[in-house]
Amino acid sequence: MKKFSLLFVLSLILVVLAACSQEEPTQTYDFKATNSDWDTSYSVVQEPSVGQKQYELSIKYVGKGDLPKQVGYELADEKIAGTGELLVNNSIKKTDSCNECTLATEEDKILTLTYDGKQETLVLKKQ
Repeated sequence: MKKFSLLFVLSLILVVLAACSQEEPTQTYDFKATNSDWDTSYSVVQEPSVGQKQYELSIKYVGKGDLPKQVGYELADEKIAGTGELLVNNSIKKTDSCNECTLATEEDKILTLTYDGKQETLVLKKQ
């Protein structure tokens, strides 16, 4: 009976330890927003257990007017900002990765675009 109790307790400890040590699964998020001038997307793949994130921000001009020469962009909640030229397919692609960084959430993302003296705000929604 003593051996059975010891075996049961050890089995229970192993189950608890296994449950506690499981890593969080990889998370993938895709966000999109479109208006009459812009088609935008933000894709994230992250490993919460190690605080690692890879992302791609894509901004494409689809408007009928002249192509802006420079476009400033800011995804404030994600701490992504910069300025770029619309090159291939009238678009800007920003890709990067980080370790021990702020991880993305499922909440909508606010993208601010600045170009030719104008400013537009797009709300990227989770797909």
